[in-house]
Amino acid sequence: MTNYLQSALWDACNGPNPFALATITWVKGSTPCKPGTQMLILPDGSTFASIGGGYAEAKVIRLAVGALAEHRSRKCVLNMSASSEEEEQLMCCGRMEVLIDVLPPDSAKAKIIKSYLEQIAIGGRPVLATVVNTPEESTLHLGAKQMFLPDGTVAGELPLPPLELLARAAAENFWLNNKAKPVRINLSGRVAARTTNINNSEWELLIEPPPRLAKLIICGGGHLALALANLAESLEFRVTVIDDRPALANRERFPKADAVICANFRSGLAALELDPDSYVVIVTRGHRYDRECFEALSSSSPAYLGMVANPDRARAFLDDLRREGFSRSLLDNFYIPAGLDLGAGTPEEIALSIMAEITQIRRGAGGLSLAAKNKEKWACPSSENESIVNLSWHGVNLS
Repeated sequence: MTNYLQSALWDACNGPNPFALATITWVKGSTPCKPGTQMLILPDGSTFASIGGGYAEAKVIRLAVGALAEHRSRKCVLNMSASSEEEEQLMCCGRMEVLIDVLPPDSAKAKIIKSYLEQIAIGGRPVLATVVNTPEESTLHLGAKQMFLPDGTVAGELPLPPLELLARAAAENFWLNNKAKPVRINLSGRVAARTTNINNSEWELLIEPPPRLAKLIICGGGHLALALANLAESLEFRVTVIDDRPALANRERFPKADAVICANFRSGLAALELDPDSYVVIVTRGHRYDRECFEALSSSSPAYLGMVANPDRARAFLDDLRREGFSRSLLDNFYIPAGLDLGAGTPEEIALSIMAEITQIRRGAGGLSLAAKNKEKWACPSSENESIVNLSWHGVNLS
């Protein structure tokens, strides 16, 4: 959930009018967005965020306005195989199921969402479970929610005790393994995969993992640091800038940064808590300061440690580190020169190449041209015959 959507949802929860939250709960084949993607719709049809745009989104908006008028949550399946003239506008070849959850501001569901947003705001790790499918006779429970916190706190109630057991097990799995993707499970504990055909007669939950707040730490306050901070903020990273020069390390220069630290690099980095959602870029004014940053970071484990350097300087820097006995595993995960090969020249282009590399690592992608990737896939089609993904979560067998 983006910061933009969180802010809009918070306002809706505190406003006087009902609203609808559309959530993609399942996809099969080629679709514009993944499960967990959400959009807020107001009674007048105005929206916040997107579930992919185009005809599919327009249809969901129309259905949501109708659901708000009826005061009743509903779900819809969008078939994108262009089997009708209207569906030819969908431009994809798959199917997706969307829950349109109607939420009056004073409802129990809206209060749970509000608590969920409060937890996100203070850096908590809430897990949210939502009923996305029910037997025909139980449709009133569609959209029922329950929130779980690592300290054992539970808010809300699911219709059946076994559903709560499954949701709690999924939450523990998220906290234990730092999982980032939402999952859809049924009452027997089976996990719906992209190749599964959804059974519309059984109870199912969508379990949303704790939000992962990506943090970018920029060591240096020059022109490239400024371009990096501006781009990273637009990508919803929490940005921290460190520099020892007051003329550069100040709020006036970096208004979009969440924190600006004016200190020497070693002490500035020591004040930060780096974790698997931290991404660090070294872009200082000289070799001495680059080295100071690297040494300060060598015992930490950020998701990404990169340094801006030309190829000759990068090679010399690595050779020095090898001679001094820094481990091979540390150096293998040191991105120097930082960035993808885009032929970048300006600070803005270099910032783009670095943030593209960080996004590639964050999303676990290959970094190929999408055209090249898909042409290769089309030439060698894979056999996606498996219909069920079986998991065992934290002592609870979900297979």
